[in-house]
Amino acid sequence: MPIVNDPIDALISSGDPSADAYLLRAIPQQVRGYRLATAASADELHRYIPGARVLLAWGVPVDILRLATRLEWLQVIGTGVDGLAPAKDLLRNVTVTNIRGVFSRPIAEYVVTYALAHLQRLRRVLSQQRDHAWAPFPPERLEGKTVGIVGLGSVGTEIARLCSALGARVIGMRGTKGPAPHVERVYAMEEIAAFLPQCDVLVLALPATPRTRDFMSLERLAMLKPSAFVVNVGRGSALPAANLVTALDRGLLAGAAVDVFEEEPLPKHSPLWDRENVFVTPHVSGINRPEDIAGPIVENLRRFAAGDPLLNVVDLDRGY
Repeated sequence: MPIVNDPIDALISSGDPSADAYLLRAIPQQVRGYRLATAASADELHRYIPGARVLLAWGVPVDILRLATRLEWLQVIGTGVDGLAPAKDLLRNVTVTNIRGVFSRPIAEYVVTYALAHLQRLRRVLSQQRDHAWAPFPPERLEGKTVGIVGLGSVGTEIARLCSALGARVIGMRGTKGPAPHVERVYAMEEIAAFLPQCDVLVLALPATPRTRDFMSLERLAMLKPSAFVVNVGRGSALPAANLVTALDRGLLAGAAVDVFEEEPLPKHSPLWDRENVFVTPHVSGINRPEDIAGPIVENLRRFAAGDPLLNVVDLDRGY
């Protein structure tokens, strides 16, 4: 059990200097017992990580984790932990936690924003404004549409709440059946053939696991109505770019908003950049303010110093 009188060496490396600086200021104001350092470069990580018992980080390379011989707890400053899969053996005796729940609201707002942008014909509005063209057209509304959400964790549940508040009918899909808040009906994975054809807007909020890789195959994309709009805010592996391009070429869906890709940055030669019916965003849906991420991190720092169970422990074998 950690002892407060013996300072706990903790290293902060979020990948964002402003977030690092915020945490370096905020943590001592709210919890005692830690000797803090920040690492903004690979050289600094190499220098400090051998002495760290606690690592607050995002995207730490495996070769650097090999140096973390004293590490007891890794707090991922994010939700996804698929990037740690190659380091599973190195982390067998390390508690890994994430900050799931913090990103739910911004991601839900992203989904609503781009669903409405599609339904309200935002691209057409901008084009007509640019051309000084007064050409009335009938925009669509989210109210009355069916929004299907695959993945009903904290993010999917918040998406369901916002969409239902706007009058959409919300259905969901996840690995286990049972009711979910703001969701009319939850479908099991084996019921996907009944689920997909109902969706006017399909939202993918899936973690990266072997089971979710290539989740939206061409066969499944073909189950959607041609007027469907797809939003991916989970992981790029669930909707490979090649599948999306082919589906759009074949007219299997009306468009998409994609924030996550198998390869990031999205290669400049990808045809998705030039699609008039696709919104490409650079993995920004879950970007949060430093003060938002500090709360759950500080709570876990308190728990670790007291020897209490940590919140949001993840299983690297399961991938979440």
